[in-house]
Amino acid sequence: MWMLSHGLTKFFDVLLIPFASLPALVGLAWISLLTGVGMLMVYRHISDQDKIKHVKNRIKAHFLEIRLFKEDMVIGLRAQKNILINNFKYMGLALKPMLFMLPPIILVLVQLEVRYGYRSFQPGDTSVLSVRLASDPTQLGTIDLKVPEGIEIQTPAVRTVESGHYGVDWRIGVTQRGNHDVSVQIGDQTYSKRLCAISRTTAMAPQVGASSFKEAIFQPVERPFDPKGQVQSISIQYPPADMRLLGIHVNWLVGFFVLSIIFGFMLKGVFKVEI
Repeated sequence: MWMLSHGLTKFFDVLLIPFASLPALVGLAWISLLTGVGMLMVYRHISDQDKIKHVKNRIKAHFLEIRLFKEDMVIGLRAQKNILINNFKYMGLALKPMLFMLPPIILVLVQLEVRYGYRSFQPGDTSVLSVRLASDPTQLGTIDLKVPEGIEIQTPAVRTVESGHYGVDWRIGVTQRGNHDVSVQIGDQTYSKRLCAISRTTAMAPQVGASSFKEAIFQPVERPFDPKGQVQSISIQYPPADMRLLGIHVNWLVGFFVLSIIFGFMLKGVFKVEI
């Protein structure tokens, strides 16, 4: 399953090649446009377009009925009841295509989160690298962190115990740009984790865990660990992304949904879709 998710990551890498060095909002707008078009096509082929158009016309007719007979309370109340009933019918007609679109939308959101949820490290940044273990580290012998040139270890290992979970933490610093692979050595086992410190937008994995269905879906960047191994996860605290529009901070999730909806409504006439 992870191979399929990782393949999707590579596909998104190709889609975003022209925008990798541009502001993050540009790449986000491109994916939002593609998503809006994709949602329109799915909605057009999965939904009952004739019924949706009929129900919407009924709703409009009842609103007109209220305006024409605004002095007749009985007609007005009946029209409001019919508007409510037809709204529920409309929601029911829209439910099927929405449920059909939900799984691919989740996969798209995962791909956007690993790119726009955080920013890459810059020289001078510091972070905490945390290793969560399957058992008490005092019983595992020596645990070493090995870092390449461009990364420095700033503190000795700190052993932690939280709610019965064992871990080891190090504070590390970034001194050079690049994709740096750090590794944790436990006995004869080695576990690797990538740290991104590049200037362009790229897919990043704040955490890599033991192989599972959830890990395969929500962590499509780096290969998961053997679930029978000593390490449950390795995480690095990336800085939060700072996406701005006209000087205003914009959360990528809000920007994605707003742009997708705008593009969808702008193009619905082009694709002849009744929403």
